[in-house]
Amino acid sequence: MIMRKKNQVLFRLSIIMNVIVIIGILGFLYKNTHKKNEQAVSDRAYNVVMFGNSLTAGGNWNQELNRLNVKNSGFPGFTTSHFVWLLNDEVLKFKPKICFIEGGINDIGVGIPLKRTCENYEAIVETLMKNKIEPVLQSTLYVHRPDDSIMNSAADSLNYFLASLASRKNLLYLNLNQFLSENKRLKEEFTTDGTHLKESAYKIWIREIEKILKRKGI
Repeated sequence: MIMRKKNQVLFRLSIIMNVIVIIGILGFLYKNTHKKNEQAVSDRAYNVVMFGNSLTAGGNWNQELNRLNVKNSGFPGFTTSHFVWLLNDEVLKFKPKICFIEGGINDIGVGIPLKRTCENYEAIVETLMKNKIEPVLQSTLYVHRPDDSIMNSAADSLNYFLASLASRKNLLYLNLNQFLSENKRLKEEFTTDGTHLKESAYKIWIREIEKILKRKGI
Protein backbone atom coordinates (compact mmCIF):
# COMPACT_ATOMS: atom_id res chain seq x y z
CA MET A 1 0.00 0.00 0.00
CA ILE A 2 2.79 2.37 0.99
CA MET A 3 4.72 1.52 -2.17
CA ARG A 4 1.59 2.11 -4.26
CA LYS A 5 1.04 5.56 -2.73
CA LYS A 6 4.70 6.38 -3.26
CA ASN A 7 4.44 5.44 -6.92
CA GLN A 8 1.30 7.58 -7.31
CA VAL A 9 3.09 10.57 -5.78
CA LEU A 10 6.10 10.05 -8.06
CA PHE A 11 3.78 9.74 -11.07
CA ARG A 12 2.02 13.02 -10.20
CA LEU A 13 5.34 14.76 -9.64
CA SER A 14 6.51 13.47 -13.01
CA ILE A 15 3.40 14.86 -14.72
CA ILE A 16 3.83 18.24 -12.99
CA MET A 17 7.50 18.41 -13.98
CA ASN A 18 6.65 17.53 -17.59
CA VAL A 19 3.97 20.23 -17.67
CA ILE A 20 6.44 22.78 -16.27
CA VAL A 21 9.04 21.80 -18.87
CA ILE A 22 6.47 22.02 -21.69
CA ILE A 23 5.28 25.43 -20.49
CA GLY A 24 8.89 26.57 -20.28
CA ILE A 25 9.61 25.40 -23.82
CA LEU A 26 6.44 27.01 -25.18
CA GLY A 27 7.29 30.23 -23.36
CA PHE A 28 10.81 30.20 -24.78
CA LEU A 29 9.54 29.57 -28.30
CA TYR A 30 6.89 32.31 -28.03
CA LYS A 31 9.39 34.81 -26.65
CA ASN A 32 11.89 34.14 -29.42
CA THR A 33 9.25 34.08 -32.16
CA HIS A 34 7.75 37.34 -30.87
CA LYS A 35 11.20 38.89 -30.73
CA LYS A 36 11.94 37.78 -34.30
CA ASN A 37 8.60 39.17 -35.51
CA GLU A 38 9.30 42.48 -33.81
CA GLN A 39 12.77 42.53 -35.36
CA ALA A 40 11.34 41.78 -38.80
CA VAL A 41 8.88 44.66 -38.48
CA SER A 42 11.46 47.07 -37.14
CA ASP A 43 13.95 46.12 -39.87
CA ARG A 44 11.44 46.75 -42.63
CA ALA A 45 11.89 50.01 -44.48
CA TYR A 46 9.00 52.07 -45.84
CA ASN A 47 9.33 54.88 -48.36
CA VAL A 48 6.27 56.66 -47.01
CA VAL A 49 4.81 57.05 -43.51
CA MET A 50 1.36 58.48 -42.88
CA PHE A 51 1.54 59.86 -39.34
CA GLY A 52 -1.55 61.15 -37.59
CA ASN A 53 -4.73 60.49 -35.65
CA SER A 54 -7.92 58.56 -36.53
CA LEU A 55 -8.27 60.40 -39.86
CA THR A 56 -4.93 58.97 -40.96
CA ALA A 57 -5.69 55.60 -39.35
CA GLY A 58 -8.86 55.33 -41.45
CA GLY A 59 -7.03 55.48 -44.78
CA ASN A 60 -6.27 52.36 -46.83
CA TRP A 61 -3.09 53.96 -48.09
CA ASN A 62 -1.30 51.01 -49.69
CA GLN A 63 -4.43 49.78 -51.39
CA GLU A 64 -5.53 53.16 -52.70
CA LEU A 65 -2.03 54.23 -53.73
CA ASN A 66 -1.35 50.80 -55.24
CA ARG A 67 1.81 50.44 -53.16
CA LEU A 68 3.37 48.13 -50.60
CA ASN A 69 5.72 50.67 -49.04
CA VAL A 70 3.36 52.93 -47.08
CA LYS A 71 3.30 52.65 -43.28
CA ASN A 72 0.01 53.68 -41.67
CA SER A 73 1.02 55.21 -38.34
CA GLY A 74 -2.40 56.62 -37.50
CA PHE A 75 -3.70 56.44 -33.92
CA PRO A 76 -7.32 57.28 -33.03
CA GLY A 77 -7.68 59.85 -30.28
CA PHE A 78 -4.00 60.79 -30.18
CA THR A 79 -2.73 64.34 -29.83
CA THR A 80 0.48 65.88 -31.13
CA SER A 81 2.03 65.22 -27.72
CA HIS A 82 1.49 61.50 -28.36
CA PHE A 83 3.08 61.95 -31.80
CA VAL A 84 6.27 63.30 -30.20
CA TRP A 85 6.49 60.23 -27.95
CA LEU A 86 5.77 57.83 -30.83
CA LEU A 87 8.04 59.41 -33.41
CA ASN A 88 10.93 56.99 -33.02
CA ASP A 89 8.90 53.76 -32.92
CA GLU A 90 6.31 54.71 -35.54
CA VAL A 91 8.34 56.73 -38.02
CA LEU A 92 12.12 56.94 -37.58
CA LYS A 93 12.88 53.24 -37.26
CA PHE A 94 11.22 52.55 -40.63
CA LYS A 95 13.59 54.99 -42.37
CA PRO A 96 11.07 56.52 -44.79
CA LYS A 97 11.93 59.09 -47.42
CA ILE A 98 8.85 61.17 -46.64
CA CYS A 99 6.39 61.53 -43.76
CA PHE A 100 2.93 63.08 -44.11
CA ILE A 101 1.84 64.57 -40.77
CA GLU A 102 -1.83 65.16 -39.87
CA GLY A 103 -3.13 66.12 -36.46
CA GLY A 104 -4.18 68.82 -34.07
CA ILE A 105 -7.95 68.46 -33.90
CA ASN A 106 -7.68 66.22 -30.82
CA ASP A 107 -5.40 68.80 -29.19
CA ILE A 108 -8.13 71.37 -29.75
CA GLY A 109 -10.84 69.01 -28.52
CA VAL A 110 -9.14 68.32 -25.18
CA GLY A 111 -8.03 71.91 -24.63
CA ILE A 112 -4.29 71.66 -25.23
CA PRO A 113 -2.95 75.22 -25.65
CA LEU A 114 -2.07 76.22 -29.20
CA LYS A 115 1.47 77.07 -28.07
CA ARG A 116 2.07 73.48 -26.95
CA THR A 117 0.70 72.04 -30.19
CA CYS A 118 2.93 74.35 -32.22
CA GLU A 119 5.96 73.35 -30.13
CA ASN A 120 5.13 69.69 -30.75
CA TYR A 121 4.97 70.25 -34.50
CA GLU A 122 8.28 72.12 -34.42
CA ALA A 123 9.91 69.24 -32.52
CA ILE A 124 8.52 66.61 -34.93
CA VAL A 125 9.67 68.53 -38.01
CA GLU A 126 13.15 69.17 -36.58
CA THR A 127 13.61 65.50 -35.67
CA LEU A 128 12.44 64.27 -39.07
CA MET A 129 14.72 66.66 -40.93
CA LYS A 130 17.66 65.74 -38.69
CA ASN A 131 17.08 62.11 -39.71
CA LYS A 132 16.89 63.04 -43.41
CA ILE A 133 13.16 62.35 -43.64
CA GLU A 134 11.13 64.94 -45.55
CA PRO A 135 8.09 66.15 -43.58
CA VAL A 136 4.91 67.16 -45.37
CA LEU A 137 2.64 69.25 -43.18
CA GLN A 138 -1.08 68.76 -43.75
CA SER A 139 -3.81 71.09 -42.60
CA THR A 140 -5.86 70.31 -39.53
CA LEU A 141 -9.30 69.54 -40.93
CA TYR A 142 -12.35 71.50 -39.93
CA VAL A 143 -15.25 69.67 -38.31
CA HIS A 144 -18.96 69.78 -39.11
CA ARG A 145 -20.89 69.90 -35.85
CA PRO A 146 -23.47 72.09 -34.13
CA ASP A 147 -21.69 75.11 -32.63
CA ASP A 148 -18.38 74.07 -34.22
CA SER A 149 -17.19 77.65 -34.79
CA ILE A 150 -14.85 77.60 -31.76
CA MET A 151 -13.07 74.41 -32.87
CA ASN A 152 -12.83 75.58 -36.46
CA SER A 153 -11.50 78.96 -35.40
CA ALA A 154 -8.81 77.17 -33.38
CA ALA A 155 -8.07 75.01 -36.44
CA ASP A 156 -7.58 78.21 -38.44
CA SER A 157 -4.99 79.45 -35.95
CA LEU A 158 -3.13 76.14 -36.03
CA ASN A 159 -3.24 76.00 -39.83
CA TYR A 160 -1.83 79.50 -40.06
CA PHE A 161 1.09 78.31 -37.96
CA LEU A 162 1.54 75.13 -40.03
CA ALA A 163 1.62 77.08 -43.28
CA SER A 164 4.18 79.49 -41.87
CA LEU A 165 6.28 76.63 -40.47
CA ALA A 166 6.29 74.96 -43.88
CA SER A 167 7.35 78.26 -45.48
CA ARG A 168 10.16 78.80 -42.96
CA LYS A 169 11.51 75.27 -43.38
CA ASN A 170 10.94 75.14 -47.15
CA LEU A 171 8.52 72.23 -46.77
CA LEU A 172 5.34 71.26 -48.56
CA TYR A 173 2.05 72.21 -46.94
CA LEU A 174 -1.02 70.29 -48.08
CA ASN A 175 -4.16 72.27 -47.41
CA LEU A 176 -6.88 69.61 -47.42
CA ASN A 177 -9.53 72.06 -46.25
CA GLN A 178 -9.57 73.73 -49.68
CA PHE A 179 -10.93 70.46 -51.12
CA LEU A 180 -13.03 69.10 -48.26
CA SER A 181 -14.50 72.19 -46.62
CA GLU A 182 -16.74 75.14 -47.40
CA ASN A 183 -17.24 78.33 -45.40
CA LYS A 184 -14.70 77.03 -42.87
CA ARG A 185 -16.67 73.85 -42.15
CA LEU A 186 -16.05 70.28 -43.23
CA LYS A 187 -18.61 69.52 -45.94
CA GLU A 188 -21.36 67.27 -44.67
CA GLU A 189 -21.08 65.11 -47.80
CA PHE A 190 -17.54 64.13 -46.79
CA THR A 191 -18.06 63.14 -43.16
CA THR A 192 -19.67 60.21 -41.36
CA ASP A 193 -20.11 61.90 -37.98
CA GLY A 194 -18.93 65.49 -38.30
CA THR A 195 -15.25 64.63 -37.87
CA HIS A 196 -14.33 61.34 -39.55
CA LEU A 197 -14.19 60.97 -43.30
CA LYS A 198 -16.11 59.08 -45.92
CA GLU A 199 -14.42 57.16 -48.73
CA SER A 200 -15.15 60.04 -51.12
CA ALA A 201 -12.99 62.33 -48.96
CA TYR A 202 -10.17 59.81 -48.85
CA LYS A 203 -10.24 59.61 -52.65
CA ILE A 204 -9.50 63.34 -52.81
CA TRP A 205 -6.81 63.06 -50.13
CA ILE A 206 -5.19 60.16 -52.00
CA ARG A 207 -5.20 62.17 -55.22
CA GLU A 208 -3.19 64.95 -53.57
CA ILE A 209 -0.77 62.48 -51.95
CA GLU A 210 -0.16 60.88 -55.36
CA LYS A 211 0.68 64.26 -56.85
CA ILE A 212 3.29 64.93 -54.17
CA LEU A 213 4.88 61.48 -54.42
CA LYS A 214 5.09 61.81 -58.19
CA ARG A 215 6.65 65.25 -57.91
CA LYS A 216 9.20 63.89 -55.43
CA GLY A 217 9.94 60.82 -57.51
CA ILE A 218 9.04 58.46 -54.65
